[in-house]
Amino acid sequence: LPGVPKLGKLVKTILRQVPDVKRLRLSSIDSIEADEDLLDAIATEPRLMPHLHLSLQSGDDMILKRMKRRHLRDQSIRFCEDVRKLRPGIVFGADIIAG
Repeated sequence: LPGVPKLGKLVKTILRQVPDVKRLRLSSIDSIEADEDLLDAIATEPRLMPHLHLSLQSGDDMILKRMKRRHLRDQSIRFCEDVRKLRPGIVFGADIIAG
């Protein structure tokens, strides 16, 4: 959304301003929302849990377009590969619609 903080900035702000937060877990991530601050936090912040739940929905680009998703299959794969390079132990979960 225009004019609102990006996800990475929010994550870094929460972790900086609330030092008592021992763990922060992100859910329903759209890879299009992954900015440099978020990638940096994933790589360097141990309180950010090494699990990302991705909002994939489908692995078919035509279906994704019909669903008005903002990502394509290859973008999601590339995102996972890039994040895994930053934090090798990270695991991914996802919702997939079949049928």
